[in-house]
Amino acid sequence: MALSTSISSNGVPSFHKSGIIAHVTAEQQAKPAPPLDYQLLLLSLAEDYFAAAHSVRSLVVSLHQDMEMCRYYKLIATGLGCLEAVLKVSTTDSTVS
Repeated sequence: MALSTSISSNGVPSFHKSGIIAHVTAEQQAKPAPPLDYQLLLLSLAEDYFAAAHSVRSLVVSLHQDMEMCRYYKLIATGLGCLEAVLKVSTTDSTVS
């Protein structure tokens, strides 16, 4: 089963599961899920936010609308925030070990 992301019209990434759902046995349900790699998730989200900002940029340039410009800056800032969180965790991990 694959997990895909898309950017909604308001600039927020959403996640969709696609594929065939197989029969889950009791043994599979009892097995704990592997830990989530938050750094990889944040990097992926940052990439999605930057892609959304890139698509909005053409509207900002052509229409000079303040609302679209604000949306563009918000998407860039959110993507940078994701990158900053990854760097903080990486820096913290390297100083601890």
